[in-house]
Amino acid sequence: MRTVTLLKPHTHAGHAYAAGDTLDVSTLDALWLEAVGVARAGARGRPTVTTPAAAPPATDIPDSAELPSADATDNPTGV
Repeated sequence: MRTVTLLKPHTHAGHAYAAGDTLDVSTLDALWLEAVGVARAGARGRPTVTTPAAAPPATDIPDSAELPSADATDNPTGV
């Protein structure tokens, strides 16, 4: 995470922020915001707002017991 100060109003992660707000964002978001002139590095404005993290990992991934088993017909080469 990196802290940036917005130089102009901006909507980030679905939330509207004002110029002068400081945000804690991912490094990639910070680099992009700085590159397009929307923010500068560091906390120089209003109190920091931590933006939502990336989506949590999927929880619907089956464990190995739920996966279909492989048999000789699945791999006719035997490799």
